[in-house]
Amino acid sequence: MGLVVGSLITTAIHAGDLIRPLNAHPSENGALVDGLRNGDQVNDRRYVELNLGGLFNGLFPAIPIENFDQAPTSHNEILAFSRGHPPALIEDVPWTGLNDTIDVQFEDEYLITAYAWIVKEGGLTSAQNGCVATAEIWSKERQGLAYDTFEIIHAWDNPSAPDFADFGCAMANEIKTEIGYIPNAINIYYVDRVDFGVGPSTFAGVWCQGSKIIAMGRNTTGHLLAHEFGHGFALDHSNQTNDADQFDTTNVMHNSSNNREFLTEGQTFRAVFRRGSALNNVYDVREGQVTRFCGSNEFTDLCPKLYQRVWADGPMWPPN
Repeated sequence: MGLVVGSLITTAIHAGDLIRPLNAHPSENGALVDGLRNGDQVNDRRYVELNLGGLFNGLFPAIPIENFDQAPTSHNEILAFSRGHPPALIEDVPWTGLNDTIDVQFEDEYLITAYAWIVKEGGLTSAQNGCVATAEIWSKERQGLAYDTFEIIHAWDNPSAPDFADFGCAMANEIKTEIGYIPNAINIYYVDRVDFGVGPSTFAGVWCQGSKIIAMGRNTTGHLLAHEFGHGFALDHSNQTNDADQFDTTNVMHNSSNNREFLTEGQTFRAVFRRGSALNNVYDVREGQVTRFCGSNEFTDLCPKLYQRVWADGPMWPPN
């Protein structure tokens, strides 16, 4: 009965279609909508929930939108976001041209298993910082991810550990054999120095695509681990795309930064739905669900812009 009352109150404030998140966060809900609006086909039109206070939003969550009808030559979709959940995609939304109410059921967070092998003893603190910083970014940026396991394994006394003091991805299979490797998880190796093509550094990290492992230098920052996980989730360097002017060093996927903090909703979508993401080919947390081919440098009906923002990413990058 409460949802009916909430819908009546919301309808009194807003005349049009309504997106109703059934199990969402009480204060951070938004959506990108495709369909026919005022006779025009629109793609990824941005909407956020009414700000009527935490109690009301918690009891009657609703994202009021304009009136949509079926787009005959394009997609009719809702891509919804909420803190604590991965984005939810509703395909083939049955817009009627009348006042529609579309319910959205979010999934629980996808649980990530990771093992951090401390090959160089000095990397222990960096691993601990990386674990915390990555989890905070995933939560704050509505990635819908959380750790099931982040286990730190002391491996610096392994007789082979000195062989990997300076690591490059050509050594990936060897480090898995000599140091250790646990399947169906992301294995992270904290070595002394990492060389990703510009020379070895204790501050560098790398995602080795072919072997699906991460290597980190012993002095790496916490947010760099979120960056390398991003590569694992099929995200590219934001400042090396056709949309580089839409990003600065505060973006998690900037390749040279000391202040990584934000992910756009366009990036979050790709991390979850892109076929090459570790969510789909390592963890299999989305088995049987829809995936999409999304390039970093393209905007199609199937994929929002890489720099699509439902919420602001700091003062420099407003919603769009």
